[in-house]
Amino acid sequence: MIDDYAWWAAFPVDFYGLALFQLPPEVVLERLHATDEDQADGFRALVDHFHAYLEATPDRYLSDFMPAGIVEATGTDGPWTLLFELGGLMSAADFTAASEGSMVMAHYLNGAGDPGFAWYVDRELRTAFQSLGGPRYGAEPAALDAALAHLGLPDASGPLAALWGSGELALIEKLSGLRVTEEFLRGSRYRTVLIPMDDEARRRGPFRRTASEESEIRDWARGIGIKVNEHGAIPASIIEMYEAVH
Repeated sequence: MIDDYAWWAAFPVDFYGLALFQLPPEVVLERLHATDEDQADGFRALVDHFHAYLEATPDRYLSDFMPAGIVEATGTDGPWTLLFELGGLMSAADFTAASEGSMVMAHYLNGAGDPGFAWYVDRELRTAFQSLGGPRYGAEPAALDAALAHLGLPDASGPLAALWGSGELALIEKLSGLRVTEEFLRGSRYRTVLIPMDDEARRRGPFRRTASEESEIRDWARGIGIKVNEHGAIPASIIEMYEAVH
């Protein structure tokens, strides 16, 4: 089963987070207090959206909100929602509340190069670890040992026996019945969202210009021959040019 995920080693991501929620998308958005942004048609468009957000957002907000894409998927136990983010910010996310009456699995590699995996069941962090061969923690640290052994992955005292990513995706399939394929990630149409990382960010909301301000900037850019997206974040370079002449 791990060999089915050998493609992950060459997948075009540096830092990332991938989570699966045993819930429909609308419930996931509500529980995460997420703000709907736009749509990204394919993984390449999701990457572009992420970079546009970084370019257009003041630095003080980068750690407060997690830009991500979500898409519905189907496993052997029914519908799931897959969430993918490209900054490794999921390492700071807590999905305890989102897992009420259901299951959440989260797998990430953050900007410091630290990997992680967390399994939540009905508002409880059941098991988590930071490397396949490392110590586990949570309410039931040994709860995934049988599943890991079935996959041929190391026990808590063993050496790392699989590339980071492919082993975790195989574990996700073992727990959910959902195989995350390269074709699915590349070809899906994602709903792009912003997820507040703490209560203060949720109360404040993401940094935004008004709709009329953004419309004025887009009209100005098009008027001087600059191509600009119809929706979503406006690149910082265009905003800087606009502000320099106004």
